[in-house]
Order: sequence, then structure tokens, then C-alpha cells
Amino acid sequence: MAPMLAPMHDLIARLGNPHRAFSVVHVTGTKGKGSVCALIEAALHAAGVRVGRYASPHVHSICERVSIRGRNVDEDLLSKALERALDARDEACAAGTPAQNATWFDVMTAAAFLLFAQANIAWAVVEVGLGGRLDSTNVADGTICVVTNIALEHTEVLGNSLVRIAQEKGGIIKHGSIVVSGIPRDCEPHTTLLSIAQEQQATLVTVDSRTGITQRNMEIARTVLDNLGKFGVRDDAAVPVGRSLLSETLAQSTRLPGRIEIIETQAGNRPLTIVLDGAHVDIALRALLEELATKPFAAEPMIVLFALGRDKNPSSMLGELRGRAEHIIFASLGNQNCWVPDELSGVARELGISHSIANDLQSAFNKSFEQVRENGWILATGSLHLIAPAREAMAKMA
Repeated sequence: MAPMLAPMHDLIARLGNPHRAFSVVHVTGTKGKGSVCALIEAALHAAGVRVGRYASPHVHSICERVSIRGRNVDEDLLSKALERALDARDEACAAGTPAQNATWFDVMTAAAFLLFAQANIAWAVVEVGLGGRLDSTNVADGTICVVTNIALEHTEVLGNSLVRIAQEKGGIIKHGSIVVSGIPRDCEPHTTLLSIAQEQQATLVTVDSRTGITQRNMEIARTVLDNLGKFGVRDDAAVPVGRSLLSETLAQSTRLPGRIEIIETQAGNRPLTIVLDGAHVDIALRALLEELATKPFAAEPMIVLFALGRDKNPSSMLGELRGRAEHIIFASLGNQNCWVPDELSGVARELGISHSIANDLQSAFNKSFEQVRENGWILATGSLHLIAPAREAMAKMA
């Protein structure tokens, strides 16, 4: 179903417009938006601000999508909120109004906003699901709007050029808001974003994007905190919030599963590093590999476990791994809408990449451990849907 906002507007109105009960930091982008949201939330929570976070997708539990005051929402509370949202959808079906076409993501987003209003939070850090302009979350008015970066993704929905995707992501910019961007000034998407900001009489703040992805995410989050302080957001000592809240120590403790997640384990009698990251487009994978290249373990051969969504480009993704990966193992994720290993094998063959196929992720991990028995490290990447089964496979080998 093509995205549209009318069903969400109708649905949220039937629930009493809970999204108007709190202020919003609205975050979109191709890479890093989930991490940026988590960093902002952690800093505000540490300052004593009543904060919530809405995220997608989840890795292990749907409760990961809604965080209130630093903790994932209780399953029972989420269930009740979802029931209320579904009841509102049923009422729309009976009345024949737009919410009869509400999607699952509309219902989930409405439930999250209900929970935030019930918890009396002051600020919600809201991650866009897809694009921005027509995303379910865009019923909310962001006081601060963030665009982490832009690359070709979901082109069947967002458009097949960086400018068109910038227009869609820039659709979250609201009148008079502050826009924090990680997009370089010397490219067309920046010009597009600047134009939208000017139309909305919004202020565009551009963050230096030449650093690694971890530091760039930190700087975006810190810039947001500085601007929240200017808006009058204060900590529990009545001091305006700002970048000093987000220390390196706090950032390290805030890492999300499957986002440059580094796990130290054993392969036989030697230490082994495994990295889990859900990079799913070439710009994200490139940034990941550049970041990991600074780590001591990266000097050893890299064995890659790889799976990729059907809506992603395997040639561009595998092209980033060519010349860097010693060997790639393609794994099936079962019922997920992903490229099957045989198809990925064909692309790898054309690119001259050493590779093999595994029927399932457990077999893939078994193969990878054999490959690194003497030396090397393992990277599992290509999709966030890979992360949970990868953790399960690792647990069975412990």
C-alpha cells in the first residue's frame, strides 16, 4: 500500500490527538537515525527530562519500539494501547472514514503516541519509519527536525534520485523549526533541504559529516541538545541542557543492538571479534567499513555473513565488500523478503568475490568459525533482520 497521511490523521484524531501533549524531536535519514535518537534520549533522561523514544524496526521484541523514561514499555501497557488504536480503526471502518485504511505502522505509531501522552512525557524523540513526508510519524510537529544523511533507498516509494529522496525526507520540516543536518553542504540534497527550510522559515544547522559515523552521530545529537537548551529545556538543576550531557561514557552505554555492535568471544583457543551491524545500503556499509578499519582487529582477514532485503541493490552492496572481505557466506533468513543465497551467489561470481552458501544462519556461523579458526574476524551485515537470528546462532555455539 502506498503511504499516505489521511488515515493516520483520522486515526490519531479518534484517539484525542495524543501527539499534541508533548514536544517532538523528529529524526529521519538513511543511516544513523536510530542511534541519534537513542543518544538524544539517553542524554535527556540523564538530565531528568521526562522523555520518550519511538523507534523502528525492533530486533528482539516489539517493546523496543517504545521507550519511556529510559526503559522499554511494558508489554501489557503496549498491548492495551494497541487495542485502543485498533478499536479506533474499527470505528473508522464502520464509519467509512480514512482510518479504515490505516496500516499496521499507523496503528503502532498511534499507540506509541498514546503511551507518551499517558506517561506525561515532555519530549518525544521520534524516528521516521520510511522517508518522512508521508510517514505515519509526520502527524507530529517537530520542534527540532533532524536529517542524518541521504542515500538511494526505497526508491520505489521515495524516488530514484538523491534530490527526490531529500524532498521526501525534508517533508518532516515544520514551520519555524530548527533543522539539524548531517548532509554535506557541497551536494544537491543539501541545496534541496535548504530550500525546504527557507520555505518553512526554518533554521538549517549543518553538522560536519567528514568524521566517522559514530562521531558524526554524536555531533548531530549534541547539536540537537544545544538547540533544546536554547528552547528552554532544562535539567533537574534548572540548567539549560546542552552537548556536555552526552559524554563518551554515556554514548558507549547507549549503543543499540545491531548498530556497530562489537562482541568479543572465543574461536577455539583464541579470542575472536564478531561485529553485528544492520547496514542495508551502500553508503551505510561504506561508513561501517571505514569506521571498523580504525580498529586493531580489522588488520586480520574479514569473513562476512551476509543477507539482504529484496528492495536493496546487491551489486552496490557487494561492491563495497569486494577487495575487503576475505570470504562472504550468504545465509537464508527464511520467510523474510530477502534475496536468496543462490541469487547473491550469482552477483558475487560476476564481481569475482570468494563466497559460499549456507542453508541457514546456524550453518553460516559454523562455516565462519571454521574460516577464522587460525586468524580473522566476522562481520554479520546487510539487514537488521539478520541481527536477532545471528545472536541466537551465536548463543548456541557458546
